[in-house]
Amino acid sequence: MLTVTAKSTQDVNTFNQTADTTALTEANILAKFDEFMEAMDEASVPVDGRILYVTPAINTMLKHALEIQRTINVSGSNDNTIKRAVRSLDEVEIILVPSGRMKSAYDFTDGFKPAAVAKQINMILVHPRSVIAVDKHSAIYLWAPGTHTGGDGYLYQNRRYGDLFLIENKVDGVQINVEA
Repeated sequence: MLTVTAKSTQDVNTFNQTADTTALTEANILAKFDEFMEAMDEASVPVDGRILYVTPAINTMLKHALEIQRTINVSGSNDNTIKRAVRSLDEVEIILVPSGRMKSAYDFTDGFKPAAVAKQINMILVHPRSVIAVDKHSAIYLWAPGTHTGGDGYLYQNRRYGDLFLIENKVDGVQINVEA
């Protein structure tokens, strides 16, 4: 799962780039996606490998987008289910991320929660070569029965924290839409 963290809402605007704040609707979502794709094309960002991270609300908007044309064929198959899932758009993989994990700022003081000043990030179009993902902390713990308070069996815990860095000269490989 993707978690976006920033120190403040101003961190969404970085390297003299500003996140898009267009209010997305079923009427304009594909035009906004095309605008993001065109900006990447003009910046010579490779087409293959691009990924679109969206919230559930944006994913539903994509399903209902006015310009989407669909062909449904249910004849000749034993499975008469109709699948409406939109898994890719113009060869860009779409990954669904819960809204709570697509905020502009988080508070880690007592667990994990969106900060009071957090904005909702609606979608992120990214090429993986534009960012660097690193593990900050990775630890595995195994406690034998009787050495912990979580029951009679073995207790296994895996703690992993990571970070994502945007490469300044590849900033055009990331396009973000965030609430105004």
